[in-house]
Amino acid sequence: MLGIWERAGYRKTMKYEDLLFLLACLLFYAQYAQYKKHNP
Repeated sequence: MLGIWERAGYRKTMKYEDLLFLLACLLFYAQYAQYKKHNP
């Protein structure tokens, strides 16, 4: 987990893989929020 923040701190430009990783996190969070909404 620390490696992600190290890479983000040392690098000024974002790579394509970083954007894909963030997108995957957003999709996972959205699905989790939907699940929590239907299963309180």
